[in-house]
Amino acid sequence: METFQLFLNINKPGLDNEWNSGITSALRQLSAIEQIQIIEANENSNAQISIAYDLHKLSFSEIEIILAKSGAVITGINIHFPSAITGITDPYSAAAASLKIEEKLKKVKGISGSNISSGGKLKVELDASSNNKQKIFEEIIRSISG
Repeated sequence: METFQLFLNINKPGLDNEWNSGITSALRQLSAIEQIQIIEANENSNAQISIAYDLHKLSFSEIEIILAKSGAVITGINIHFPSAITGITDPYSAAAASLKIEEKLKKVKGISGSNISSGGKLKVELDASSNNKQKIFEEIIRSISG
């Protein structure tokens, strides 16, 4: 199983104290999710959600539907693809491949920015207003695999 880290900035509905536990419970029912962390600022309608999950077993669309049903709006999306996806495991390989991969990713519509860590983890920021984010994830994987 390849675990991806998904980081979402959320504008949650009002100042609902029950929103956090409800969304955590709904997301935990998705079997491909390994870990969920929600951080809320007191008396603020913004929240940050971190989800570790298997992208091959769970589509982003399923997560997005659960959030929309809760009344939340996604305002920012950042996903970290593991080094197993990039094929990069050391700083030298990362330095050699990063420019090539970033050029490929510039061609994928819906990406706001990207970079590769020295350990080979690809970090991509998506435009939260993009349609069909799952398709963008798949295009990212296809771009860096081929």
